[in-house]
Amino acid sequence: MNFDFSSRVDRIKLSPALYFMLSTYSGRISLTDQNAKKVVAEYWASQQDSGIQWIEVPQIARNVNLRATGNPNLGWVDHSAEFLTHLPKPRKALSLGCGFGILERKVQQNDICQFIDGVDIADNATRTAQQIANESNLSGLNYWAADLNTLELPPNTYDVVYAHASLHHVFALEHLFDEVKKTLKPGGIFISYEYVGPAQMQFPKPHLDIADRLVKLIPVEYRYQKRFSAVKEEAPRLKLSDMNRVDPSEAIRSQEVLPLLANRFAFKHFRYLAGSLLLLVFNDIAGNFKEGDPITDPLIEFMIYLDNLLVDSGILPSYHSYVICSVPDDEMIAQQQDFSFTLSSNPSGHPKFS
Repeated sequence: MNFDFSSRVDRIKLSPALYFMLSTYSGRISLTDQNAKKVVAEYWASQQDSGIQWIEVPQIARNVNLRATGNPNLGWVDHSAEFLTHLPKPRKALSLGCGFGILERKVQQNDICQFIDGVDIADNATRTAQQIANESNLSGLNYWAADLNTLELPPNTYDVVYAHASLHHVFALEHLFDEVKKTLKPGGIFISYEYVGPAQMQFPKPHLDIADRLVKLIPVEYRYQKRFSAVKEEAPRLKLSDMNRVDPSEAIRSQEVLPLLANRFAFKHFRYLAGSLLLLVFNDIAGNFKEGDPITDPLIEFMIYLDNLLVDSGILPSYHSYVICSVPDDEMIAQQQDFSFTLSSNPSGHPKFS
């Protein structure tokens, strides 16, 4: 499996806990600030099992690559390096939500950036990432634990800031984006690879109804969910109470990520990655599919085609996006970028300006 699209395997998510008690979000959870932080940090302090995430199906990973980069065999990390050629080496990068350090090691080993700082709310993850870097003789990798909601960054410090599937776990998006603007050097680049679907995974009934029918097309022997010890019968229906108990940061403001990015950054490259039905159908059973299986290969290709079609025609919103952006010269940048954040604006999910 290509690392670039194991978007939540071995990943750590970041806590919006300090802000959950704001009156505008009253009733979502009843935890105190510090208790919420502890819940989120503990939940993501260990590595997830493989075979869970929809993106681990090889054909799906290639489709997402194609949508993101135009090449089914080119992942977003190496693709984004093409936007850094104007920045002289050695380059210094910051990784928001670094988890156990997979992204940072890849970026350094591919000679994209030579010095990389990683930050995450889970102290166990950052300590493990530092240990792996030290044992692998990867100098220039530095890790620390912090909450992105209250993170303060030094000005004019980084050439690149990466956010890999972490922004949808942040409540204080405005604060974080302003800190990123402050910390980027002139000409610096902000790269976001992100879930931007329904907040708190409260999927609309029409989406679930379509996904339910697709789930039933898959032979039962391929629908076994190892972590639940049960056969998947339908797309996930997630209770808010369970979401807040297990991980109160999950997708807390996911649908606001793109509009808030556009208010503060100039987009250099933007792609809707789709994955809307595919997430609902293949999450928790992705590890059951092996490429070359004559039974499931046609089903997977059909579902990829349908997911692309419904997103690109505007019937379904894209649950995922890939953005490369920079600090704009004009503060009115949001009024100058011609695209929609709700539906893809032309075939293949490519906005007009891109």
